[in-house]
Amino acid sequence: MKEYTIEKMKTKDYFKCDNIWNMEECEHTKIWEEEIKEGSRIVYVYKYEGEFLGECDVVVKKEGIAFPEQQAFLSKLIVKKEDRNEGIGTALLNFLLTLYKKKGYSYITLEVNKDNITAVNLYKSFGFEITEENEEDFLKMTVEL
Repeated sequence: MKEYTIEKMKTKDYFKCDNIWNMEECEHTKIWEEEIKEGSRIVYVYKYEGEFLGECDVVVKKEGIAFPEQQAFLSKLIVKKEDRNEGIGTALLNFLLTLYKKKGYSYITLEVNKDNITAVNLYKSFGFEITEENEEDFLKMTVEL
């Protein structure tokens, strides 16, 4: 595996995530940027030679949404298309679960499209269990830390 770092992204570097996903086409980009600025969304990036290859976003609080104490929400885990299947998603998820357990969190929850079999299998390999299936074809999954 490549020599890499995973680190908390600085707000001023958010534009670099465009290397991973098309920020211009995403309707949520501005909202997520505001959440990063206010501190409710924390972004961790997988960097190789200074380039962002993967990203995971954690939401710990959000106006209008009640988060149970000691529970975080994994909002996004994405790897640059050309760099998928190289262990980057696994590295990000391992980093995240270890970090949030050290921070004293008890659970991580996420939602994933049930047709995204690769992601569902990755989450299951880390102990996530399906806790709910909604009408829009999304699965809610949770892991105890």
